[in-house]
Amino acid sequence: MLSLSRAALAVLLSAGLASAHDTWLRGPATAAPGSTVPFDLTSSGAFPAPEHAVEPSRVARSLCRVGGQEAPFRAGSRKRQALRLRGRELPAGVAACGVSLGPRTLDLKPDEVEHYLEEVGAAATIGPRWKALPEPRAWRETYVKHATAFVRLGTKDDASWGEPLGLGLEIVPLSDPTRLSAGATLGVRLLKGGQPLAGLALRASRAGKAPTFATTDADGRASFALDAGGPWLLAATELRPSAMRPPEWESDFATLYLVVAP
Repeated sequence: MLSLSRAALAVLLSAGLASAHDTWLRGPATAAPGSTVPFDLTSSGAFPAPEHAVEPSRVARSLCRVGGQEAPFRAGSRKRQALRLRGRELPAGVAACGVSLGPRTLDLKPDEVEHYLEEVGAAATIGPRWKALPEPRAWRETYVKHATAFVRLGTKDDASWGEPLGLGLEIVPLSDPTRLSAGATLGVRLLKGGQPLAGLALRASRAGKAPTFATTDADGRASFALDAGGPWLLAATELRPSAMRPPEWESDFATLYLVVAP
């Protein structure tokens, strides 16, 4: 269980990201075909700086896929700021890699909830539902996190980066995520259980800048202008009332880590 104090919330809000922290999978932009590729799995309130290593026991599913071939990550070492995972000897192409974590529970005080909803882009959709609950109100949320990243191995063209990995909530790029440069516009599609998810806010973050938001259309699509090189994080949070434990909440978080060329 994770409980955030007011002081901790203030620190996270000053970093410009959600109070529940983002979790992302960071790999190299390129690697040699056939090599073992290192990835770091971390959670932080200040992207792109790593902050907390994910516990190995929380990894419920992991895989890398290249050209239709799939393999789970090799177990790695847990450092102070990141869990090191290793993609198996991956062939030439574009490796699409993903991790899903097991559920955890978040508790927030009532005066923290409004800030949290604003940070994840859910103030307009979930805010009214929250305010309509009878007093005394308490926020308890069970969440699951999903993270994806891509790495180019050699020069071989491989369009399988556009195929979903089958995570519970997933941001799928609509163009090659390893060929992005500053000034490009990236379209993505948000899928829940393999189906388009409409009307949900996505956010794009980079170092030193406030996140920008875009809402998915009826086909789950949205786009972002990538106006600078370096690491970018696209993120989505799907919040919903718990069907099993009202008035609690459930959520899925999804992130997509990108490296944009200058």
